[in-house]
Amino acid sequence: LPVIAATATSPVLSDKEFYPYFSRMFPSDAFQGKVLARMAHKMGFTKVATISTSFHMYYEGITNTFVREAENLNMTILSVTTTMASTYEDLKSAFKTVRDAGYRVIMVAQEHDNVRDAIVELKMQGPGYQYFGIESEWGQGNATQ
Repeated sequence: LPVIAATATSPVLSDKEFYPYFSRMFPSDAFQGKVLARMAHKMGFTKVATISTSFHMYYEGITNTFVREAENLNMTILSVTTTMASTYEDLKSAFKTVRDAGYRVIMVAQEHDNVRDAIVELKMQGPGYQYFGIESEWGQGNATQ
């Protein structure tokens, strides 16, 4: 039975031996992570932090692929993770770790609406910081407004 998935991005489903009739409309997490790393490299970023949700197949998969590809491109990476049960204070602490380590370019793979609030509260917005991430998981509107 052929299946065309609109949202399934797990790289596991790319194995045609086990899933010969599976197709997707979007690239796999593995592809997305590589593209994000190559984009950051192309933009001249050499030192990038990641803040991601652990134990979540989507966020963790993209982040892990991003880190591997970025390291292959000789980029310096700092990875900070939060859990699905993280509170606003946990997320704020993750951003503070990144800020205090001197990272100004941050790849965010989070589903928390609190991302925007943490960025603003820690004064990590404006021309001194660059953010990029996946989809529109940062709540309503611009993440730094």
